Amino acid sequence: MTAVILTTRGLVADRDARTVTGTLLPYGEVGRTNLGPLSAGPGVQVADVVRANVGHDRNVPVGRLAAFEDTDAGITGTFAVSATPKGDELLAEVAAGDRDGLSVEIDDPQIVDGVMTGGTLTWVGFVTEPAFASARLSAADAGNTDATVNDDGSVTVETPGATVTVTVTPTEEPPPEPDPAAAEDEPEEEEEPMTAPTTAAARPAVPQLRAAQGDKQAIASLHDFVSRWSQAKRANDVRLLAALVDVTYSTVGVNVVQPQWIGELWSGSPYTRVIVPLISQDNLTSLTIESWRWVTKPVMAEYAGDKAPVPSAAIATEPVSDDAKRYAGAHDIDRAMVDFPNPAFLEGYYQAMTESYSRLTDTAALTALLAGATTVTPGTVPAGISGAAAGLVDAALAVVETAPPTFAIVAADVYRSLLLTPAEDVLGLLSQSLGLEGGSLGGFQIVPRADMTPATILVGTRSAATFYELGGGAPIRVQALDITKGGVDAGVFGYAGTVIHDADGLAKVTVAPPVGTTTTAARSKN
Repeated sequence: MTAVILTTRGLVADRDARTVTGTLLPYGEVGRTNLGPLSAGPGVQVADVVRANVGHDRNVPVGRLAAFEDTDAGITGTFAVSATPKGDELLAEVAAGDRDGLSVEIDDPQIVDGVMTGGTLTWVGFVTEPAFASARLSAADAGNTDATVNDDGSVTVETPGATVTVTVTPTEEPPPEPDPAAAEDEPEEEEEPMTAPTTAAARPAVPQLRAAQGDKQAIASLHDFVSRWSQAKRANDVRLLAALVDVTYSTVGVNVVQPQWIGELWSGSPYTRVIVPLISQDNLTSLTIESWRWVTKPVMAEYAGDKAPVPSAAIATEPVSDDAKRYAGAHDIDRAMVDFPNPAFLEGYYQAMTESYSRLTDTAALTALLAGATTVTPGTVPAGISGAAAGLVDAALAVVETAPPTFAIVAADVYRSLLLTPAEDVLGLLSQSLGLEGGSLGGFQIVPRADMTPATILVGTRSAATFYELGGGAPIRVQALDITKGGVDAGVFGYAGTVIHDADGLAKVTVAPPVGTTTTAARSKN
């Protein structure tokens, strides 16, 4: 069974009359329920027996609905409060204003668009929190209520205006069918309807209540009767409560619902150096890198012999000195983050710093290669050939005089143009220009870089430059205590430098935009 419970407010006790009268269900007013806001309209029926309890605890009955009236404004009713300690306590609470709400239970409600137009009112509870704020109840005189347990186990409920007898029939065997003949001989017993001064409709008699299977024990009291009634109806009873206090996530749930911890969010693939691997690499052992290079290389010439002077041309060298760059980053971290460790944070910190070091040194290596490369003026672009492909060939031809090119670093727009050029065209041009057999470029790599000047192409050979870096696993992670500030100093340090061995092994070309417009090829030193 499905039920809805709706609450009204404003009880006034009359201790002498032991009755309360007022609105049970106002029409047209929106009240709170755990199905959301609802209002009631005409159509709700009142059950033959409507018991009253405290706070919807059916094991604590305090009276019954003696009479009711269905008006245009809603359903009003008169309650006869039992002459029991619980009844006395209820009257005292109502008189003091501590319990001034009525909550009605309506079985099988018919609800359309938030308006209840049908159902059966079955129980009433005296409560403190109402669903309908404006509904009010007032006291009325329906007389005292008392209950007597008869010898046959039935219960007789008496008021000044009515007497109702309730019997219990065991369910071991079905109750006997009435004998029509006997019914004719015996006069019908008429029960006087319960009335109250402020009501217009009388309550019908209480129906039979069957005990559980095998339970032949007679009802000992009115409390026992109501308890059995509650148990019999509660078996399949699912009820919806109105006038419930809202418990929302934003006010309560946020304080008790445990969040899901997923650690650090993904922020893209870690940066991997792409420039440094293109050139030679070696360990750095000092902040200063010193070397020398030929300014004028020694050369040979034809020799006449016969004791003629041997050819001897002038030679020249020059010293070369490069300083390694320093890279560092550090933070003073509250030591509480170490005393209550979160390994993922510190590990993520060092990984992020190491990634930054890789990006910085890769960019520095590219800057050094571009600065040390020979500038090449691109030649005329043949019909049907993209300017990007032609520029790549021009730079490669400039390098091949020194050594076979092993890599090309190109700007983003050049790389796009190459991607849109059939691969066989680019491969064929390079292979023919460089004199490669079988159209193979071996380990030749083309690497795009978004931080290069547009329309720029750099072609080089691996041995033309060397990247020097501190050995033993760079960069170095450092951690120290900062006692005066209660912190932990964490930092990362690195040292690296790029040395250009031969500018002729690196060629740089800029294709005039739009990519492809060129002039006659020419070569010049920086």
